Amino acid sequence: MILTSPDLELLRTRPSTTNLNLFIFQPRSVMKCRVNDASIAKGAREIVYNAVSLGSYLDVEANMTMLVGTSAGASDVGRIRIRSADGSQFVVSENSNIEWSNALHLTVL
Repeated sequence: MILTSPDLELLRTRPSTTNLNLFIFQPRSVMKCRVNDASIAKGAREIVYNAVSLGSYLDVEANMTMLVGTSAGASDVGRIRIRSADGSQFVVSENSNIEWSNALHLTVL
């Protein structure tokens, strides 16, 4: 971008002012459910779920974010990218940072 002479003169005058806008993005939840696998281990890629309380797997698309938490909507255990979903499980990206356990809350954004 090349500034014109009047633009440069405006920038050089003091005091100059700035108008700053702040927008906070709040993604909506498309699905909420819980882990249903008593033998799930760290690094699991296929996450079996049940107890769907919001939405459906039909609303879930690849590359959506899934929050993993100890309560509904929380992400205190971690966040992960979804690769695919079907009626009984999610396939997620590689992970070693999430300590998976049975009955964790899953929220798809």
